[in-house]
Amino acid sequence: MVAAVVLALLLVAVYVVLRMTSLSAVENVTVVGVEGPNAREARHALEQASLGQSTLGFDTAAVRDSVAGITSITGVDVHTRFPHGVQIEVHQRTAVGALSVSGRRIAVAGDGTLLPEWDAGDLPIVNGGRATSGRLVPEHRAAARILAAAPEALRAKTARIDKATIVRLADGPALLFHDTSRVAAKWLAATAVLADSSSVGATWIDLRVPERPVAGSGAPPVIPPASERARDLRPGAASSAPEATSVAEAATGAPATATGTSGEPPSSATPAAPEAAGTAAAAGESTTPPAAQEQP
Repeated sequence: MVAAVVLALLLVAVYVVLRMTSLSAVENVTVVGVEGPNAREARHALEQASLGQSTLGFDTAAVRDSVAGITSITGVDVHTRFPHGVQIEVHQRTAVGALSVSGRRIAVAGDGTLLPEWDAGDLPIVNGGRATSGRLVPEHRAAARILAAAPEALRAKTARIDKATIVRLADGPALLFHDTSRVAAKWLAATAVLADSSSVGATWIDLRVPERPVAGSGAPPVIPPASERARDLRPGAASSAPEATSVAEAATGAPATATGTSGEPPSSATPAAPEAAGTAAAAGESTTPPAAQEQP
């Protein structure tokens, strides 16, 4: 019994010595995940707040406080490595779009938060977007979420987003997302259609149902309001509205022929990549067209 008490006291003494001396002092700080215009400033602040601390009694709060004034940083995780190492993982918002205010571009993150310290550069404009208390108003946050999910190559080609869900490419058809449901699958479908040569000449791609995207030229189809049942976009489906060219052949095996709303035959569209449909189907997601928003 006495021996156990002596051993415990000895261990406590060793711990105190290690913690209170340079034997456990932080000397090596690795910062990962930080980027943007304030990356150097943030990295320096994190390093200074860490150096000299003990890996056996690290003050994580002090490290978080050191970058509390940087809007884009949402949090940090600290991993100590005895005796002298610390790795700091930074969680950060990144700019995906821009808001135009009085002729000035202000960067916007994927959750709609404004990032005034970031260079908006050539980021896509959220056309007509409004912000309050440093964040896009709720009805315009869909645009930021859509841009955040965009493949880097397509985001670089995006000029703006109209009415929060209509992606306008700098050179190419308008991408009609309608809402932010299954946005990753919609981008996958858009990529597949744009990559196919037979979609050349289309002025819009309707992505309401990712497994069955619809491409056409002329005016986009009239989309019923949410209170009405959405038109079935599958080839041959009964509809009182003019049909558009469907790219559903890969999913349905049916030919894609129709007439655009302008009365002119739209450019023929391309079957979406079978793997795009397979990805969504594997996730167990419904392929029933949801009620869509009104599209001018």
